Amino acid sequence: MIAFSSMAMYFALWFRNTLTAILLSLGLLILFTLIQTFVLGIFSAWQPFLFTYHIAKWQLFFVDEIPFKTILNSALFLFTMSALFIGLSFWKFNKMNISE
Repeated sequence: MIAFSSMAMYFALWFRNTLTAILLSLGLLILFTLIQTFVLGIFSAWQPFLFTYHIAKWQLFFVDEIPFKTILNSALFLFTMSALFIGLSFWKFNKMNISE
């Protein structure tokens, strides 16, 4: 969920409106979940690039044989997404003119 919250923080800095950032973040969460759930031929190649796909991989901790490599790959992807959005947020914040 840190990847999701860092994405929402980035959108809030970009649009300068928290309501827009919240609605866009929730809209993307719902859209990515629908793409992940309804695996159509077009979207099956996109699944590894959706953060909701990797968030769902945490359910593998409840399987008898825990696939640590899959979980570690998903954790690495989510950490990279979080670091990317946090880095972009810091860059955008430093470029902003706060006196506006």
